[in-house]
Amino acid sequence: MIEETRSRGVILNTCVGALVFMLLGSLWAVFGLWSLHGKGTLIIAISLGLCALLLSVVSIDSIRKVLRLPHEILSADRRERIARIKRRFGLVNLLQGIAIGATFILGFIFRHPDYIPPIVALIVGLHFIALAPILQMRFDYMIGALLCLLSPATMFILPVYISVSNRSSENIFLWGAAIGIGSAIVLWAGAVSRLINARAALRM
Repeated sequence: MIEETRSRGVILNTCVGALVFMLLGSLWAVFGLWSLHGKGTLIIAISLGLCALLLSVVSIDSIRKVLRLPHEILSADRRERIARIKRRFGLVNLLQGIAIGATFILGFIFRHPDYIPPIVALIVGLHFIALAPILQMRFDYMIGALLCLLSPATMFILPVYISVSNRSSENIFLWGAAIGIGSAIVLWAGAVSRLINARAALRM
């Protein structure tokens, strides 16, 4: 089990996963800032930008260290298990993509685009819960649960918009801000978790 934990491929996938989490979290953060329509976003933007930059540097540095490890000779059983994991991983992500695409289409057809962000966050959360046993990443259960909780909490507790002037174009899309920034924080926490695991494995 220790050898498998320190496997070059496992550590590399963990580091790449952290980088992907950072990128997706950054996209959510940008959307959250956009939803604020420039209202008091400077400090928030700087803070989020520094978080994304730090995670990027650590992720890339970790990937460079993993690439220095010697390549492994995988047994037939190990190759088959990896192939099976990739198939399941691909299927879950395909279903996620279809569900998100359908959410956008239906949201605009029924003229309720404001429901798209929380529903997408819910879909992403369910996707993490589905992937957790496949990738054997227990922290992904927490990521998925937090995203699944963030979605209904936003819709049932917060108003969709907050008026800041008489012009509707300047109203804050509060659902978008909460979902965007909240999802970014959750995904970045997932990136931190993966980087901690990768660094620990490199020290073994």
